Amino acid sequence: MPDFVNRDAVKNRQGPSCPYPPVKTDPEPRPSRRLHGKTGPGDPLMIRAFAISAFAALGLLSAASATQATDFTLEGYFSGKTTARGSFSAINGVKRGFDVDLFGRWNGTRLLLREDFRYDDGVRDRKTWTFIKTGPGRYTGTREDVIGETVVRIEGKVARFTYLVLLDPADPSSKVRFFDTMRLNPDGTVENKALVTKYGFPVALTRVDFRRE
Repeated sequence: MPDFVNRDAVKNRQGPSCPYPPVKTDPEPRPSRRLHGKTGPGDPLMIRAFAISAFAALGLLSAASATQATDFTLEGYFSGKTTARGSFSAINGVKRGFDVDLFGRWNGTRLLLREDFRYDDGVRDRKTWTFIKTGPGRYTGTREDVIGETVVRIEGKVARFTYLVLLDPADPSSKVRFFDTMRLNPDGTVENKALVTKYGFPVALTRVDFRRE
């Protein structure tokens, strides 16, 4: 911004008792065209204002992109390879640990998620989830041992869903319900805790910690 010099305007009045001739004063300085006049595209202040506005808009877009990038999505986290360590604890004292190798494939609307389980007692198992994205933060999911389908709802970094599992295909009474809560942590891991119920009563707890490869 240019500097201005303040000048005191001297007013002299010719009166009968004034023995001196009037003193000429400098004309009042004209206002700067740069500040008060019309500006054109090449004016430095116009360029500076445009640059500030552009950087401000860029900052808002970057902040919005960063916020969206931190939101939890199934396809964003489980596409490709993921590993996990989990445990199952029943109310009768039975505990079982396991490792999981996961591989997800996303085609734009569907996530095919294969889970290969290795239990500490040597048992191996494979399950495959199919998740269909129905809207922002909304999915339907099916698995070979799940009765019907589940609905996944994600708010921010937390996903919640419930589903009915038939543990033994030969025993119709072996149905239990899982209530899952998945949370994306600041360190990039996903923590999945599930309450398992039978006939509406809690029978077990599971916890699985996922980590991207």
